[in-house]
Amino acid sequence: MFRFAWSHKTFVLAAPLVIVLGTLIHELAHAAAVWIQGGVVTDIAILPSWAGSWGHMSYLPDPRVEVWWVSMAPLFAWTGISLAAGLALPVWGRRRGARLLFLVFFVLPVMDVALSFAGLYAGAAGSDFHKALGGLEVELLPAVAAYFAVYAFWGWRLFRSIAPGELGWLDFLAGYAGMMAVTCLL
Repeated sequence: MFRFAWSHKTFVLAAPLVIVLGTLIHELAHAAAVWIQGGVVTDIAILPSWAGSWGHMSYLPDPRVEVWWVSMAPLFAWTGISLAAGLALPVWGRRRGARLLFLVFFVLPVMDVALSFAGLYAGAAGSDFHKALGGLEVELLPAVAAYFAVYAFWGWRLFRSIAPGELGWLDFLAGYAGMMAVTCLL
């Protein structure tokens, strides 16, 4: 266990920073949706709280601000970031830092989106997707499955470009499924 952690020390040391960065991007996506609609953001927190939240964003009630767009904004932000990473990482290739970029721009987005979908399917009334999509869980299941299947294929192609030959498709898929399961249990 210690040898594994030591051989991956960059990721172990970067994990807290990656979590804070992910929370910042997530909350700024919510805030951007409010600002684009003409609303006023009153508070943004990016550090985990003792109350159990990773972060939060608050805004003044405004009839112009659609809750759906505010709740779904991180999904759109992460999808855009992952698409941009998909264009940049193959060019970056096997250079130093490529795996860390993969962690930040692929693993982090898919885990955040999975956590949001887990909140929807768990019936967590305060979760982002439950606010926007509550009541549509069954109807959305094929779209959710397709989204994560495309994400898995995209991730495999990205990983293969930065670490060719290290993992087979089934190994990557098993890791992806494990990551999704752990995220949904959080």
